[in-house]
Amino acid sequence: MTAKEALEIMLKAYRRYYDINEETPLEPFAAQAFFHSHESGYFLVKKAVTSEAESNEHVYFYTSEHITRQDVERLAGLSWEDGISKTVPHQFHRNTDVSLILIGESFDEDAFEAVKKLKFYKSYKFRFQGWSDFRCGALDLAKKAYSCNRRGSDYKKTFKTFLKNLQPREEKPDAARI
Repeated sequence: MTAKEALEIMLKAYRRYYDINEETPLEPFAAQAFFHSHESGYFLVKKAVTSEAESNEHVYFYTSEHITRQDVERLAGLSWEDGISKTVPHQFHRNTDVSLILIGESFDEDAFEAVKKLKFYKSYKFRFQGWSDFRCGALDLAKKAYSCNRRGSDYKKTFKTFLKNLQPREEKPDAARI
């Protein structure tokens, strides 16, 4: 399986909740995804609002035949800066997360280690107007391995399922033939 094919499968899962941009993503990314959620609580009538919270996520997808440590560091910085520039903190802003998903047909060993050490964080007005975290996950198709930073640990389950589904399924013998 190529990185482009893996990206198409991954984007198919994201389409349900995210707005996907494959036409004009930020260079050098293959695609971008955006998620927005606004929640509000009220008392008895909808005009009596008791709380509001807004959450956003910007996801950047990158595919390549081979990914190095320098690629990881450059792409992490680029995605973080672009995601933060789109953040508008305000009274009801809870969080805006920036995520980077790297899909490669092969990775340098130190690139996998670099993914684990990535960390960006920003708070707005001492967290009164929310915060931003950076999540990163890397998927090595050749080794059928994955790596995530601490905040990107949610990707472990996704990548594990993804790799499990890539395995050719064994055909079970037909009960009628036995």
